[in-house]
Amino acid sequence: MSDFTVTIRIEKARKPHRCHWCNELVLKGEPYIRIFGSWGGDVGTSKWHPECDEAFKSLTWQQRDKWDLDESFEPGMFKRGKIEPSHD
Repeated sequence: MSDFTVTIRIEKARKPHRCHWCNELVLKGEPYIRIFGSWGGDVGTSKWHPECDEAFKSLTWQQRDKWDLDESFEPGMFKRGKIEPSHD
């Protein structure tokens, strides 16, 4: 049995960050979604533009499987705020 915990917070950027979805900058002062989690002992944090988080939430499970988000997701795979791949 693996442990799984996730904390999701909306924060205001104190410095620039890269969005995990589109790999574009979240600029200082802009809101972003901060996701912190631990999965079976592995710990990680990702930061997302609010519109990119909404795009992710709009994906169906079939679409998530199509892009193998669970195993091969790479930051910048998608256009900002869209479910279109950034590289055709």
